[in-house]
Amino acid sequence: HLLARPFSEFNQEQQKKFFEVLEGDNETILNRSRRNKASEIAKRFEFFFETVTDEQRKLIEKNIQLFQGLNRLRLKNRLITQVSLKKSYEIKDIKEREQYIYAIFDKNLRQREPFSNLKAVSEFCRSYFKTLKPKQIQHFKERKVVIIDWIQGIIDHYK
Repeated sequence: HLLARPFSEFNQEQQKKFFEVLEGDNETILNRSRRNKASEIAKRFEFFFETVTDEQRKLIEKNIQLFQGLNRLRLKNRLITQVSLKKSYEIKDIKEREQYIYAIFDKNLRQREPFSNLKAVSEFCRSYFKTLKPKQIQHFKERKVVIIDWIQGIIDHYK
């Protein structure tokens, strides 16, 4: 919502650059949805648990379709939003355009709620957590303050 005003004030050159950046990001997400990025996912888990065992790496590999599917859904939702944003730039009145963009963002939060995908992710995490070794659990405990701050930030963002 904070971005509605600045986005609404983009001139044609800024709009062009903005959509070029978005297209680059879209390409990255598309590639993630196609390729087996198990090593990249493992790195994310290493942030929380320091290391990933062979057993855990195999579990990630076995569930790679879950992560690829999330990226496909993310890309689909981004494209829907980007089509609406392009349409918004047909509106000449800046205030009217801002309200239109605000409505786009509001609709996105309601209709494409990112938490709706958490069931499958939580099932994967439950399986993953059962494989944790004592050293990994200790690392997690040491990182807990940072992790809780991140979770609180996400909760505050989606309030």
